Amino acid sequence: MNDSLPPGRLATFLRRIDPRRSLVAGAIYLIFLLAIAFSTAAAIWVGGIARENVVVQHIRRLSLETDQLGSEFSQALAARVRAVSDARLPSDRIESTDSRLELVRAYEQMVSVYPQLDWIAIADAAGSVVRSNGSLREGLRVDTSQWFSSGRQGPWIGVIDDTRTSSRVSVLTTQSNISTLGDISLPVRDQAGNIIGVIAAHVSWRRTPDHAQRLTDEADSPSLTEAYVVDSTDVVLIGPADSRDKRWSGIPIAGTQSTTPTSNTSQSAYPLFERLADGRRVLVARAPLNTVKETAPFGLQLLLSEPNERVYQRANAVTTKILWASLSLGVIVALAGALGLRHLTRRLQQLTLSVSSVRSGKSATIEVPNGIDEVSQLGEAFANLIGDLARERSELKTLANELERRVAVRTREVERFAEESRYAAVVR
Repeated sequence: MNDSLPPGRLATFLRRIDPRRSLVAGAIYLIFLLAIAFSTAAAIWVGGIARENVVVQHIRRLSLETDQLGSEFSQALAARVRAVSDARLPSDRIESTDSRLELVRAYEQMVSVYPQLDWIAIADAAGSVVRSNGSLREGLRVDTSQWFSSGRQGPWIGVIDDTRTSSRVSVLTTQSNISTLGDISLPVRDQAGNIIGVIAAHVSWRRTPDHAQRLTDEADSPSLTEAYVVDSTDVVLIGPADSRDKRWSGIPIAGTQSTTPTSNTSQSAYPLFERLADGRRVLVARAPLNTVKETAPFGLQLLLSEPNERVYQRANAVTTKILWASLSLGVIVALAGALGLRHLTRRLQQLTLSVSSVRSGKSATIEVPNGIDEVSQLGEAFANLIGDLARERSELKTLANELERRVAVRTREVERFAEESRYAAVVR
């Protein structure tokens, strides 16, 4: 079955949509082009403004979350330092023959009094683990581990790899409303101030069950948002395994200032776009850590970094939505304009068809559209013109008939005169 249009109807349809043959088609094309052009221009303009606003909001959110995370990390760090400082063992107990047993009791006391501080293990002065939470085997020699060797000299901040199941410990993790970022080890002293061991703990803190979701809490944040802790020389203490104990490689990118610092934003916390050693471009926000006097000399800072793709992800999505919404509205407006134009020009089309019918001889009069607008006036003018032409044609036809009649009479008279002349000649 052939559903295609017949050749005659197809030709008529093509003429109707040809702007060279149809004024209505040309006007509809113009409406569509103007609607799409204005919609695209509006989408680019509004989308650019919206994109800039969304990016600024994201940058401010990253800065705010860096400050909040830095405050929580500082409080968690200070709580562990104060707990160990207040829990010194009596000298007489340590001088007993079983100092390891006393350290076990000290660890159990710390776990009992401060269970929320997430203790990992305690080791004696010789570097042997005497008690742990299970992540380190009791009796394990840790005298060569950095957390123990540095922890004997004073507070040590970093990552104890032996207690981790994943190498991506730089990412702030939140499980069961408990956030964790790095570890700390501290010397354990007796009443006389002698170092009798080293205790380690995760730097973690609890959050309310209905806490607001942060950038670091989102499902895809482990591959995007990264948290670092650096010292005063920008050496990474807490971060991915390949970045620890190295200087932070980010270099600020000239001409990519994220936003102007406000009165509430310190220059150190001012987010900057930076280029890393591997070529990646990230947005970095910094926040100084207000810690206790034992860790103050480190000059600790917290860094949150996000790739540029993540920073602009939501802004680009908003821009795309605005573009499609604007184009959709433009198409709707163009369709409405086309329908309105067809309605307004319907009477003109009827007048055109009536004139064509008169021209082809199918009709003798023009149907004048009702109304008082230009189309009605044009119809009346055409009707009067056709009427005048019809009257003149009728008068010409009457004159032609009269002329033919007179010619016929005159012809008969001439013939009669000729006959009479012939007859007179014969008689003579």
